[in-house]
Amino acid sequence: MSLSCSADAINQPIIFGGKVIDFAVNLVENYNSEAKSIFYYGHPTTVAEDVNFCNVTVTYTHPGQNDTVHVETWLPMDKFNGRLQSVGGGGWIAGRYPPSYLAMSGAISEGYATSTTDAGLQLQSDYGPDSWALTSEGNPNLSLLQNFASISLGDQANIPKGLVKSFYGEAPKYSYWSGCSQGGRQGMMLAQRYPEAYDGIHACAPAINWNQLFMSTLWPQLIMQELNYFPYPCEMNAILAEAIEACDALDGIIDGIISNEDACDFDPMDVVGKSINCSDTANIISITEEAAKIAKSTWSGPTTADGKFIWYGPNTGAQLSGQSLQLTNDIGLAMTTCTNGTCKGAPVGLGEVWIKYWIEANPDWSYKNMSREAFDLYAQEAFQLYESVIGTNDPDLRAFYKKGGKILGYHGTHDQIIAVKGTRHYYGKVKEIIPEVASFYRMFEVPGLLHCSGGKGGQPTNTFDALRAWVENGTVPTELPHSFEDANGYEQHRLLCPYPKKAWLKTNDSNKAFSYLSSLVSNAVDICQGGRDFSLVLEGVVDWTKCREAYKRVMAGMALCPLPYVLTAGPAREPPVPEITQTATKSMPSRITPLLKQRLFQAFSHTHQGVELCGCIPLDTFADDNIDGEDQFLLEAVLALSTLHVTDSEVETDSQFKTAKAVMRHYRHLAQASSRDYSDRPTITTIRANLVLGLCELLTMAGSKAWLHIGLAIRFAQTLRMRSEHNRRLSPYQREIRRRTFWACITLDRIVAYSTFRTQTIALDLVELHLPCSEAAFVFGRETPGPQIEELGRELQDNSGSLALAYLVKTVLLWSPITQSFVEHGRRLLSGKHGAEAWERYWQSEAAITSWLNSLPSGMKWSENNLRAHKSLGQSCHYVSMHMLIQHAMFIVHHEFLVYEEDQISLPDILSVPITTASGSTVNEQSLASTQACVDGAMQIVNMLRTIERVTKEIPPNLFAGTAISTSASVLLWVCYCSPDVVFPPGFRIQEPDMARQDANYLLAVLDTWAGTWPRARAWANSIRLLDEFYRSRRGGRGLPRAAPPDETMLQNEKSEPDSGAGSPIHLRDGDGLPDVNTIPRETYYKVRMITGLILEQPEICRSILQMRDDEPSTEQLEQDPVSWQADFDFAWVEDTELMAEHSVLTDYAMYLDI
Repeated sequence: MSLSCSADAINQPIIFGGKVIDFAVNLVENYNSEAKSIFYYGHPTTVAEDVNFCNVTVTYTHPGQNDTVHVETWLPMDKFNGRLQSVGGGGWIAGRYPPSYLAMSGAISEGYATSTTDAGLQLQSDYGPDSWALTSEGNPNLSLLQNFASISLGDQANIPKGLVKSFYGEAPKYSYWSGCSQGGRQGMMLAQRYPEAYDGIHACAPAINWNQLFMSTLWPQLIMQELNYFPYPCEMNAILAEAIEACDALDGIIDGIISNEDACDFDPMDVVGKSINCSDTANIISITEEAAKIAKSTWSGPTTADGKFIWYGPNTGAQLSGQSLQLTNDIGLAMTTCTNGTCKGAPVGLGEVWIKYWIEANPDWSYKNMSREAFDLYAQEAFQLYESVIGTNDPDLRAFYKKGGKILGYHGTHDQIIAVKGTRHYYGKVKEIIPEVASFYRMFEVPGLLHCSGGKGGQPTNTFDALRAWVENGTVPTELPHSFEDANGYEQHRLLCPYPKKAWLKTNDSNKAFSYLSSLVSNAVDICQGGRDFSLVLEGVVDWTKCREAYKRVMAGMALCPLPYVLTAGPAREPPVPEITQTATKSMPSRITPLLKQRLFQAFSHTHQGVELCGCIPLDTFADDNIDGEDQFLLEAVLALSTLHVTDSEVETDSQFKTAKAVMRHYRHLAQASSRDYSDRPTITTIRANLVLGLCELLTMAGSKAWLHIGLAIRFAQTLRMRSEHNRRLSPYQREIRRRTFWACITLDRIVAYSTFRTQTIALDLVELHLPCSEAAFVFGRETPGPQIEELGRELQDNSGSLALAYLVKTVLLWSPITQSFVEHGRRLLSGKHGAEAWERYWQSEAAITSWLNSLPSGMKWSENNLRAHKSLGQSCHYVSMHMLIQHAMFIVHHEFLVYEEDQISLPDILSVPITTASGSTVNEQSLASTQACVDGAMQIVNMLRTIERVTKEIPPNLFAGTAISTSASVLLWVCYCSPDVVFPPGFRIQEPDMARQDANYLLAVLDTWAGTWPRARAWANSIRLLDEFYRSRRGGRGLPRAAPPDETMLQNEKSEPDSGAGSPIHLRDGDGLPDVNTIPRETYYKVRMITGLILEQPEICRSILQMRDDEPSTEQLEQDPVSWQADFDFAWVEDTELMAEHSVLTDYAMYLDI
């Protein structure tokens, strides 16, 4: 096909919302250029020799916007590879400037069609926006800012595609975007707003989180102004050298790079007073306190005037100063310029320009008179005005993901302009929405790389090809070899890993990519302590300082690294297999498909992970398919727990099992074996695994086994001294993992105490650990310590919802004393000699939780808007569970005072004595107040659930929600059957019985929805139905719907797979071994069934009672003396275990409780 490079041969593009005003087509022949890798991002240096291409420049305007935009496209005349590669800009430039043209020359030499746009900003004389930022003083040019931010990017995608189709006769097979810094931001904006534009986006060091980023670039200059101190560059360079000296060896290689910043505890204040040879003054000077403060503030990042976090700073080890405002690899945020011995601040041309033109809209404004308070206001105003315009941090990439697009990029750990932690932050936010984020978005951190290029770590040259292979061939970039020349001209080889993994050296040859292993930090092994588990070092069990000193003793060119090889002066030798791996050699059979495993992970994340387990297990723990040891134990426990929330049909399709119950048993058995293997291994991983396994046992109503595993986790936590923040060397991410794991121990300690009638283990007065941080802190490693218990609710008035988990844990702590006291004493309180004291404690606890509810900040109170806000933050489960717990805590207290006829016992406490007061009356002011509180609370739960269904479309199951729902249903049944017989005072308002029945039906339907896979939900639903039958036997009326008949296949499976620890449905059919209802009082008949459902929720024991064994009282005995027979079923077994053990019907249950 003969190609014609002429305006007549190429169709002019049609631009939606735009009008073409010029269409220039020119043939370029024998084009020569060298595209160095520093601008041809992700590629090696490429030379274009005698290339011929057709240059098509489209000039257009958006009518009414008074703009003139150019999109320039180069179309190769020969060797076209069928692909489009558009390139981005840098700084304040959208494109069509020298670096863009160098990238285009690389692309055209490799056969790509390529394009660039100026976004209507015209050709700028420098790198600033001075020529276009304002239409007039006081009026920012919003049209051009929108062009720059996003609109021109959509045009730049559509115009070249149309030109390619017109020129070659077919559209591009694949379209790619490539850019770094501003170009990286443009790429991420394309994924967010134009998901159909490109198949692959190569976005490196992206300038996303625009407002926070730009404010952070001005922060060090503000500190200088505040201190009135402007250091010589040599002073800042000396502090940088000290930081590298202190932390270089922590990654196992002395190469002038801080690769393991998480373990770096360098404080610039420690080198104050140290003498240095300053090249700027040609004499010896000392490092000043002011310079140390500036360095520390730069690396820490900006805060508000009262010390609250605003954004991240560059990593420790990033360049602080520099010499030029033009070359990005020789600048720093704490840069100064010095003349005749006097220095002044030299901002990098981002933050101060942003405020000058877009906040103040005043070209004469200067940052030099800005206060901390003004800085805070500018940050807030910038966010309010421009976040939706150019923020470029929308994490909802579902449209791009579903379209099949891929994003790959790199970011240097020593990037001195755009903090790598900001990119981590965004990646984590995407992961909250799309847990399988790594299936389409991967970001490779490059140790030692400065902004886009430069630095001691070298710039990657194979990331674009990796993206193309991923898009076109499905080749997943699990890791990338990385080669570069060091400062001495020697070629170095490393391994790059996708975040959050890091490369760890595993042999003595640090100059080979295959010498590295891509791993999460927690999987590493610390060799300097003889093969001990590295997590013990992180936990403070092993002295980290000894390891660090060992690292420092290693000579240059040698290495010591936390993986299974010890490096010495001689050849590498393999150490003995650590004991910790010898017990973990069993392999997990692959008996479920990856699809089902992913479904189980989703179920885990969606249910108990964020509530009872406090979100302590990030799912990227299981990103590697080849896990073993303790991580395998954790995986087994997670899969066992998750299987409680999938259906048999899902299991049968994607596994070798027939039922979900069989899968649960399989993985629970494996996890139980692993728990025995690691019973003497106190690590974070074994703690979490035992917590998950204990929760699984609890939900299948194996309370004794649950207590065993949860108790073991608590003992491990105490061994590791997790109740305090004692180890400050941990990274924020690791510290938050510890924090959440320990609070998960506390939460499950409270739950299992309530469920198994045991005393709580962890005393809160000994706990010094902060409450969990926000989701952002956990996922992205931000250091924002959580509040102490006494601070929460008093000093924190955070309305953003970011502390929902901390508020939930605080609520658990208020809930647990009430529920524990209720379990131990509630139903017999007033008959005991200490009843008055116990009730006084009740009222104090109730007052505390009521005060807590009233003191919640507006963002944490219950409302649909707040629920939507928490849903957008991925924290709706925390928020809902907190309010469910509050209602349940108040129900427990007020249940005892529901109003009944004076001669009738309290039905919810059917096995207890009647509640009476000193006057002997059951109807009193307290009863009336409690009745109102119970009914209001039950209706509140119903309204909450309907709101949840409306907002989130489903109600995720968890213990707190289930407990509150079952309690509410019992109150509504009381309204149906009992309230009509009570004479209430004038003005007392209560729900209509018919409406209460509808609401009870709704709550029962919620439990039935969960009951398909969750034994405890089935027990709750059966208990409600039993209570309904009991009420109806006394009072008549229309009852609740009956449960669906049991599946015969499920019944057969249960018969063939006996398991005393697992739950199964309680199948109630008329006459199932019960006393003849025609020969004994119906009340006694239904009391027996109430015992079955409400007290003994363990199914096997229920069946034993239903079968009425031979040694049980006969029907005649029951008829003659039902009261004395019934007394043996009273709650006396809580206090009198001997009576319980002697009673033949309860023998199995006594064994189950280990009595």
